[in-house]
Amino acid sequence: MSTHTNLPAQSSPVPGCATLQGTERYAEKHAELHPGHFRLAMDLVFSSIGIGTYLGEPTDETDARYTQCVIDAVSLGCNVIDTAINYRYQRSERAIGTALGKLIAQGFPRDEVILCTKGGFIPFDSTYPTDPYEWIEDNLLVKGVITPDEIHSSGHCMAPMYLYHQLNQSLKNLNVEKVDIYYLHNPETQMGDMNEPRFYDAVEMAFRALENAVQEDKTSVYGVATWDGFLDAQGTGQLMQLERLVEVARRAGGENHCFRVVEMPINLVMTDALTVSNQKVGDAK
Repeated sequence: MSTHTNLPAQSSPVPGCATLQGTERYAEKHAELHPGHFRLAMDLVFSSIGIGTYLGEPTDETDARYTQCVIDAVSLGCNVIDTAINYRYQRSERAIGTALGKLIAQGFPRDEVILCTKGGFIPFDSTYPTDPYEWIEDNLLVKGVITPDEIHSSGHCMAPMYLYHQLNQSLKNLNVEKVDIYYLHNPETQMGDMNEPRFYDAVEMAFRALENAVQEDKTSVYGVATWDGFLDAQGTGQLMQLERLVEVARRAGGENHCFRVVEMPINLVMTDALTVSNQKVGDAK
């Protein structure tokens, strides 16, 4: 059964979202930092460094450290917080929720921080269950959130009802009414087991659910967070074309669709996003 431990202590969800006025105000507060540290995109001002919440043991001690790290990061000039519902079995989202509650209690405005989370992988709850199949049965299958054929062998799912359920749970974990960016998490996970038309059809259904989430004011925009999805450095057959994803978004949400963001690894070891030409627009790469 789901325990929902380590939930943020604040009772009422925090209203609002990041705004241009709020993020500009935040940048002005930290004007002493490097002049290139803050950057304008999508009518928001992003810090060039964000805080991620992927690693760490699923313990109360790690939760407390994450909570303090988020508070410190936001206080020192980092207004981008990135997480996912499956990070540390939902604990990372809940630690962020606790941190935001403490910051707001101290007078920090919600509209200054850009909050991002993701859905796609089955997250479990607080710890790895003794019987993961029983957990999935009790928490997802019996409740009609997901069907067995929608679960990929990797524990990934991008069925519309499942994503909608996960977004709502993320809002509860984070104790907010709305996130600023919601990512479809590693959709390429399923690409190798589908033919191309079937894969993009599945992504379209996911995008339709996320367009609805925007309309319901649960997220400002959505995107895809990837590992190999735009790189395929190992030749896994998981290379997505951004042009196709934009076409899918147009079918899902029209010309004014809200597919706005992609996330991929770029670092000193993984340079392909900058050095490899594998995307095209029309006939041009």
